[in-house]
Amino acid sequence: MRLALADHVTGRICASSTLRASVVVVALFIFGTLLPATAAAAVQRAAFRIDPPVAHAGHDLSAHVGDAVTLDGSNSHDPAADAGVLERALITYRWSIANAPPGSTASIDTTSPAPVLVPDVPGAYVLQLAVVASDGSVSAPAEVTVNAYVGNAAPVALVDDVRYVTVGTPVEVDAQRSFDPDAGALAFRWLFASVPRGSRLRDADMNAAENAIARFTPDAEGDYVVALQVGDGEFVTHALTQVRARTGLMPPLVDARATAIGDEIALDGSTSHDANPASNGLSYAWSLVARPAGSRSTLADIRDADHAQARFTPDADGIYVFRL
Repeated sequence: MRLALADHVTGRICASSTLRASVVVVALFIFGTLLPATAAAAVQRAAFRIDPPVAHAGHDLSAHVGDAVTLDGSNSHDPAADAGVLERALITYRWSIANAPPGSTASIDTTSPAPVLVPDVPGAYVLQLAVVASDGSVSAPAEVTVNAYVGNAAPVALVDDVRYVTVGTPVEVDAQRSFDPDAGALAFRWLFASVPRGSRLRDADMNAAENAIARFTPDAEGDYVVALQVGDGEFVTHALTQVRARTGLMPPLVDARATAIGDEIALDGSTSHDANPASNGLSYAWSLVARPAGSRSTLADIRDADHAQARFTPDADGIYVFRL
C-alpha cells in the first residue's frame, strides 16, 4: 500500500510504503502578533456561536469526455478553527451534481474532499459542495463547473486567489499552474480589472503581461483585481486574482508542506516567514480538517500541532486534509 501526499501549496506528490492515504495541506495566513488572551477568547466564542462553515469547490475545469477530473474542496473550513477553536476544525463534505448534460449518468463520491468526475457526454457539469461542521451547522453551497469536450478542450486558468504586499514593493502574479487538457501551448495575457482609488496604474504598467508570470508595483493602498486570460488558439479562459497592497502590518506568508517518513506524515511550515521588520516571531497551529470514513483521528493525534513542524500517523485509508 502507498501513502500519497498531495501538497496543496506546491502541487508536489511524494509517496512511501504504508496506508493508502492521500494528504492535502492547506495554507492559511497566520499572524506574528497574538491577540490579548481576553480578546482572543471573545473571538473564539463569537466564532463558535455564529459563524457557519465555508465551502470552497475549487476552480472551474475543462476535460475530454471519458477523462477523469479531480475536484478540490480542500479549502473549505470552519472559521471557528481559524479563530482558535481547533477542536471544531473537522468538517464533512456533501457534493452533488446540480446539473449535467442530457443523457449523462456520471456520478461522484459525495463525501470526499476530492471526488473524481468522469464526464460521459460533452457539455457543462455543475457541481455543488456544502460542508458540515462538527456541531451540525451547514455552509452555503459553493459551485464549480466542469466543461467536457469531444476534440479540443478549453485551457484551465489557475491563479492564486489573494496576495498581500507593501505599497511600492513589486509583486508577481503567477499562472504557471494553468494547463491545456490537450497538452498544447498556451498564450497568457494579464490586465487590471480594477485598481484602488489613487492608483495611476494602467494595463501598460504590467510587466511581462504576456507571460505566465507577470509583475507590477502597487502605487497606492488598496485592492488590485487582476484579470488573467489563457488561450490555446481556439478557446480563451478567464480567471481573477487579487493583490492587497498595505502600508501597515502585513500577514506573514505561509508555506505548508507534507512529507512521508515511514508510516508517518511530516507536516512542515518552517519556511513560512514574516516580512514585518518588528516581528515578534510566528505562532503556528495545525488542524485536522477532514479524515476518511473509518478514521478516528482527531486534533490530538497531530503531535506538536503548535510547532512549525508536526507529525501525524494515519489510521485508515483515504484522504486527510490539514490546515495551517
